[in-house]
Amino acid sequence: MLLRVLCCQLGLIVLLGISPIATAALELTAEEKSYLSNREPVKFCVDPNWMPFEAIDKQGRYTGVSSDFMEEFARLLNIRLELVPTDNWSDSLNNAKQRVCDLLPMINISPEREQFLSFTEPYVSMPVVLISDQNTRYLDGLKSLEGHKLVIPAGYIFAEHVRDNFPQLDVQYADSLLESLRTVAKGEALATMATLPIALYQIERHGLGTLKISGHTNVNIELSIGVRNDDPLLASAFQKAVQALPIELHDQILARWYRVNVEQARDYTILLVLVALLSVIAAFLSYRNYSSRKFNAQLAKVNARLSDRNQRLEQLGKRDYLTGIYHRINMDSELEKDIDHCANQGQPLHVILFDLDNFSQINIEHSHPVGDLLLVEVSRLVEERLPDNTYFGRWGGDSFLVLCPQSSAEDTHKIAEVLHTTINCHRFSENVHLSATVAVATCHPHEHQSKLMKEIEQLIRDKKKEGPGQLTSLTIETTE
Repeated sequence: MLLRVLCCQLGLIVLLGISPIATAALELTAEEKSYLSNREPVKFCVDPNWMPFEAIDKQGRYTGVSSDFMEEFARLLNIRLELVPTDNWSDSLNNAKQRVCDLLPMINISPEREQFLSFTEPYVSMPVVLISDQNTRYLDGLKSLEGHKLVIPAGYIFAEHVRDNFPQLDVQYADSLLESLRTVAKGEALATMATLPIALYQIERHGLGTLKISGHTNVNIELSIGVRNDDPLLASAFQKAVQALPIELHDQILARWYRVNVEQARDYTILLVLVALLSVIAAFLSYRNYSSRKFNAQLAKVNARLSDRNQRLEQLGKRDYLTGIYHRINMDSELEKDIDHCANQGQPLHVILFDLDNFSQINIEHSHPVGDLLLVEVSRLVEERLPDNTYFGRWGGDSFLVLCPQSSAEDTHKIAEVLHTTINCHRFSENVHLSATVAVATCHPHEHQSKLMKEIEQLIRDKKKEGPGQLTSLTIETTE
């Protein structure tokens, strides 16, 4: 249940298909090139305990999402990087203030930090949630914590937000997020704050299964590179590097670390189960002397739970952070399989692509947290109305794909009509009216995946010009 809740609430990444990455064009001025080639290695500090985003491991090595990004930025700029180790995030911030380090790879922008840092445009975005004990009721934002203790890692942007907007709250500061989580687990504070992927990692990695995601904060973390503000050439170079990073590579880095997190959580779970099993066996033999039959029955139950746990973790690796449905990488793979299967059977493949109308404007008018909530709501609504033999996932920011490999053309059109009517007539949260443009495509055997999706996406764009809430179809002839 914990993984399901985390998966359904997690808002970050629209994973795109993995393909060969073209070298991005980076246009530095002559002055920037000369400066970078002649300067000393760029010194940087990180949060040493902020996985999966960044950390310093027991061997003193820099790891995490930001390590992969910094490797790419260093390659683009042809510079050398030098890590300045610290014990905690507060020390890293202080080093940046004192010019001990030249930059911080992942940091949220704030007026206080702008006094000593220049910032690139954000390149990673995550929602912040409240985490509490399993027995805690739903927490309706930070205002619901009045009269209770909130623990926050010192130096985190959350602290500035709470201080400026909720000065009445009783706040305790910890040296790290892990310490904050353990404080909540021990009942010494009602809640803490964290971004959802980091909460997932820390809770699973450190066996804090008594904790849960208990509410939203309406805070969104926008992570940029913070460069010392007395070095404008270095700041402008990193801004250009962020802009030049290919979106496919950006999403592959995030997807790679997401899958690693799941595997680590699964391995840790196996270890815990095995240790628990050995303890059960020792106590069993020493004090209870149960029969071999009873022992085998208990062992079977443990193995069944372990198998179920691993299956859920494996499924999580295929799912979109925010909505819990299949993500773009998995949909790409499944679409390719379905095209090959239909080609072998000599049958056409039917797919449905639908795109939410004017969704960017909804995000602007109602805020991104509301937009995230609507995406989750649409996903649940559609899932409930799809037959079991379909495959449903997120194709883009506000577009969704349904694969119908076992459905006839007539049945696929009926499914599309149901989805079209359901979305356009449903009363969504926050009294937001949503509509969707829905397209049904029939792909004949031996058709190429890229041509199929290119043509159906173009059809969606063309129909949107006629107004919201369109329902249309096309047949793509074989290229052979």
